[in-house]
Amino acid sequence: MLSKLITLKSYALAFIILSFLTISSVNAFDISKDASKGKFDVTSWKAGGGYSVITSEGFVDGYGKVYLTHKFKANSGEALSGDFTGAARAITKDGNMAFASLQGVWKREGKTLTIHTLDSLTDGTANYAKGTFDLYEGTLEFDVFSIEYIILKENNMFSHIMVGAKDIEESKIFYDKLLGVLGASEGVLSPNLTGQKRYFYAHDNSMFVITEPIDGKDATTGNGITIAFNVKSEEEGNLWHQTGIDNGGVSIEEAPGVRDYGEMKIYLAYLRDPSGNKLCAIKRM
Repeated sequence: MLSKLITLKSYALAFIILSFLTISSVNAFDISKDASKGKFDVTSWKAGGGYSVITSEGFVDGYGKVYLTHKFKANSGEALSGDFTGAARAITKDGNMAFASLQGVWKREGKTLTIHTLDSLTDGTANYAKGTFDLYEGTLEFDVFSIEYIILKENNMFSHIMVGAKDIEESKIFYDKLLGVLGASEGVLSPNLTGQKRYFYAHDNSMFVITEPIDGKDATTGNGITIAFNVKSEEEGNLWHQTGIDNGGVSIEEAPGVRDYGEMKIYLAYLRDPSGNKLCAIKRM
């Protein structure tokens, strides 16, 4: 299941945020109104120190037979809430298979465990699901909603921009602060199926992503590549530039300011992020 938005600093997972999408207005994603129904039977429950692993199998409309694994971690000794990760494997009668990584949050009341989860599928699509475990009966039922990016529906030239990070957590701190100046929420974690971390930033119908390279090698920069962010004013651009410096970025090129190109004046400010990627703040005057 995939990810996105609204700032909730007490949680690190994207799905915590998405649990509020049904009641919040978020312009980065669109959730379909029609839900696919899923019904499951719990097949095992393994308890460990501070966590439980529950496996289940059942059927979901449109996906066929589905096998789930959830690893639940508790926020307290009472095990009343927490977060989880997991995986899903689906197969149809025709032998078509689908895979997804799962992340989300949960809350328990008595024998009932309610989960909000995002599924990131290998075909690039994403689902949001709300489900209910009956821990005594050993059952799980949930509604699955397809998520689509509005930015794709609006036929923008770009789906998203992604850059590699040498140290993903250091880069997240940098971009949380830098893009926060522009009004973006903190990065939302959504690892890919091979385990690399990715943080997603959605703002003004645009998506920016930082990632650990999937080939396991160090992230590198491109000579001649610049990623430019729109700012509303010179003051916002100056704040963006200083915030970047204060959080691990390096100022490059000329000092921030307005450049005269004859018929057009443009405010520009340049930085390199902690991984060396070249960034620019721009305001056409």
